[in-house]
Amino acid sequence: MDRTLFKKIVWAQIYLMLLYFAVVILFEFTPLFTDYSQIEDQLYEGLLGNLNRAVLLAVMVFLIALYILSWVLLLRFHKNGPIFYTVAVVSTVVVITVTGDNVSHGLLFPLDWLDAALDGLILYLIYLTPLKNEFGQRHSKTNSS
Repeated sequence: MDRTLFKKIVWAQIYLMLLYFAVVILFEFTPLFTDYSQIEDQLYEGLLGNLNRAVLLAVMVFLIALYILSWVLLLRFHKNGPIFYTVAVVSTVVVITVTGDNVSHGLLFPLDWLDAALDGLILYLIYLTPLKNEFGQRHSKTNSS
């Protein structure tokens, strides 16, 4: 696999996350979709759900910043890119696990699935293919595209 195709995969994940956040904001502020507020008190809040909303927001902002930093490092083929990306993915899995129950709209499920598939693909590419040797090496501008 060449560097250009890898960059396109990373950009695809970035665009997918932007679409995901746009859909979440649309669901949050548009009354056209189902209102699940009636069952919110029946959902398990998890370990993080018992904390202050500000703490939960801080954790989410940290994860978003970590993903953005890891994407930048991956796109630049920086030697620490794979480590930061792995930490971002594992941290997200841990946070999702301890945040408790969640009601997801039907449109968000395929976006979640695609994001998880891209996470797995990127992890595979940065650790189990010859592309892993590209991180940390200097390349001329003409070869890196």
